[in-house]
Amino acid sequence: MKFQKREESIFFSLLENKNQNRCSCIMVIPAKNLPLYFQNYTVSTSSTDLSVLYSTVAANPSHHRRKRVWNFVLTLQTNDNTDCTSSFSIVYDFHEATPPDSIVMNFEAFPYPAGTFGISGSRELYNAEKYISYAYDPNEKTITFLLRRFPHPLRSNQILSLSLYLHEVSPHCDF
Repeated sequence: MKFQKREESIFFSLLENKNQNRCSCIMVIPAKNLPLYFQNYTVSTSSTDLSVLYSTVAANPSHHRRKRVWNFVLTLQTNDNTDCTSSFSIVYDFHEATPPDSIVMNFEAFPYPAGTFGISGSRELYNAEKYISYAYDPNEKTITFLLRRFPHPLRSNQILSLSLYLHEVSPHCDF
């Protein structure tokens, strides 16, 4: 792998040699549309029956001009003696997040995130669009996901794994 940095772009090239087949891939990502990986944000839930195990947030370039795709990966665990059947919210707070304030969040007006989630003990992946809605508050710099209902109740010590995607329209993405 070779990386070459220029002021206006980052060039990435990859050469593979497998069974004498050669694959060459070159991609140009404009400097104003580089992937962003966030740190120092907080994530919480409205339910005392759930604990956050881990979370990652990234804003990645997409194949659409001036659009990034935000990826929220979150794993929650139910506490002991949990029988969670009611709705609850997950709040991401970006007040202290890095990258800094120069990043402007402007999400498309879709009421539901794309993505899937799974519940331990179930052999299914669920479509997030059917169960989750979201709201973005630019003044508070928060994104709230609301889980409206569940395919089945959450029990003690179950793991809930979510991978959610939001489309951002940004005047700063310039490709």
